[in-house]
Amino acid sequence: MVLPGNVRQIQKGQSLRFLCHKHFLQGAALVTCLEDGQWSDSFPSCTGNSNPASCGSPPPLDNGDFISSATQFEHNTRVDYQCQSKYVMQGGPYKTCLNGVWTGEITCLKPCTINPDLMIPNKIKFKYKKDNKLYIPHNDHLTFACIRGATHDNDVDMRQECVDGVMILPRCV
Repeated sequence: MVLPGNVRQIQKGQSLRFLCHKHFLQGAALVTCLEDGQWSDSFPSCTGNSNPASCGSPPPLDNGDFISSATQFEHNTRVDYQCQSKYVMQGGPYKTCLNGVWTGEITCLKPCTINPDLMIPNKIKFKYKKDNKLYIPHNDHLTFACIRGATHDNDVDMRQECVDGVMILPRCV
């Protein structure tokens, strides 16, 4: 491989971006050196074909889906994605067909579900809500309070954040 002028070695975590002049790039344009010393993708090639390749059906999205009535996806076609209700999109909101490869990173981050089965053993309740069950979107916060007669053990703060479906609950004794 030929590296740019002053680069002699690629370190773990660094990436190479590939470009083609007068041809189309076939494969991933960005390839990263992983922790184990392997590359994240095979190196792309420059095709002599003057017509860029189309793509197959857009890739699936966990806890989401793409929005398109098209059945053929030509070069430069953009397809929008959406996450299921209560899920929060990170990246996106679209992927683009570039010479036969779908590009664009999208993740649907999970909400947290808090209910009495989780709260009763910890002797906590919602501080500001009267609901028995609550869905909390990713990155949202919720404040708890101890039930009457219980005292906070101070191991975990009473205000917690939902992080991709996980919320650490405080405990009262």
